[in-house]
Amino acid sequence: MKRGMAGGASRGPVAPTRQRRTIRLVQILLLGLAVGLVWFAFAGSDGDMAQTIVSLVVATVALAAAWSLSDGPSVRVPTPARLDELAGRAESVALEKAGD
Repeated sequence: MKRGMAGGASRGPVAPTRQRRTIRLVQILLLGLAVGLVWFAFAGSDGDMAQTIVSLVVATVALAAAWSLSDGPSVRVPTPARLDELAGRAESVALEKAGD
């Protein structure tokens, strides 16, 4: 029997179904956060414009994060190839900005 150095259960990678379910749960939590922030921006603020604007900006960021996890009707499961692609894109953008 093979044992890990740090202890705990070494069961291998998580099944794709469980990954999709977890990502869907995170999307739902982000959408709930966005709805709560929009409600707070309009109903909960006491006329403070800065508080309303900040709440709406954070709600927009939460919606964008939830949308970025989706891939059409399903969710986008991060694979090593996709992570390499994203890292490569981020590196090329950083190099372009450094060149400017």
